[in-house]
Amino acid sequence: MNIHTLLDRWLSREIITEKQYKVMLADIQAEQRDARSGRFTLIVSVLGALLLGTGLILFFASNWESLGHFTKLILITLLPIIPLLGGYYLSEIKKDFPILGKSLIFLGVLLIGASLTLYGQLYHLESNPKSLFLTWFLLSIPFTYIVPFGALAVAHTVLYIIWFHLEFAFRDGMWGIEPKEKTFVLWSLGMGLDLLVIGLLLQWKTKIFTAIHTVYRQFGLFFVLLTGWIYTLSIYVTEVLDYSDMERLGLNILYIALLAGGVWTGVTLRKSYVISQTFFWIAVYLLSLYFDFFWSLMDRSLFFMILGLAGLVGGFWLEKSRRKVLSLVHKK
Repeated sequence: MNIHTLLDRWLSREIITEKQYKVMLADIQAEQRDARSGRFTLIVSVLGALLLGTGLILFFASNWESLGHFTKLILITLLPIIPLLGGYYLSEIKKDFPILGKSLIFLGVLLIGASLTLYGQLYHLESNPKSLFLTWFLLSIPFTYIVPFGALAVAHTVLYIIWFHLEFAFRDGMWGIEPKEKTFVLWSLGMGLDLLVIGLLLQWKTKIFTAIHTVYRQFGLFFVLLTGWIYTLSIYVTEVLDYSDMERLGLNILYIALLAGGVWTGVTLRKSYVISQTFFWIAVYLLSLYFDFFWSLMDRSLFFMILGLAGLVGGFWLEKSRRKVLSLVHKK
């Protein structure tokens, strides 16, 4: 519910006076202006950190051969340390420039990967993406858990996702690493459940780590619903897994139950992100069913006309249903 609507309702019911209404409205508008300004500063700072990191990496790449061994060692050691410590000082100790400090920490975590890669080149170590991303992920943990910053939490989680897939869902092939066809999606599902459970445990057991457990839960739910949807696709189930029609039907029933459970969980626990993600995957699932059943049975022009009409009507119905469910959550 819009905060202005809520204030109007309180005023009409004489819960607050006219004077209180004006004071509260002025405070809320000031907070909203500050929030908009903070978001702009955050976007500019993170973008600046990304551009600075790109520039530093390009500088090292173009001047690498002209630098001495000791100079290279010092520079690649200081490359992530300076922004990490400087950012921590600004955001957590001095606390005068929290957004700038967190952006510098974000830059430092990104530069850890560049530093590890350059260490490998400096000492002629064998290239091993699994070890690289595992080390990068582990070194990002302290700053991710100490500093509450969404962009940092996302970067940390993406590192974990990449390492997990390289470690479990890929194998060495003729052309390097390649996905394990029959178990890749299953490993992705396991990774999603892993993130979801860890996020829920962090939320349940601690009142801190808000940024990280929020990102864990949202990424985890996304991968669970994504992989569940892949298991309903006929092209994957029949051609890759070689499942029968009955097994495919069972997987579809399980996925429908999962989607229904997502809506129920979102309403019961008042989690709007669960409701929104679930309704998105309901739309994707219905669209894939349409392609599965009618792609080979209809004239192409008729197929896309019906699809477009169904998309408009279905999109309107799903959005209306989503808003109705969210309103029930807010009323609770």
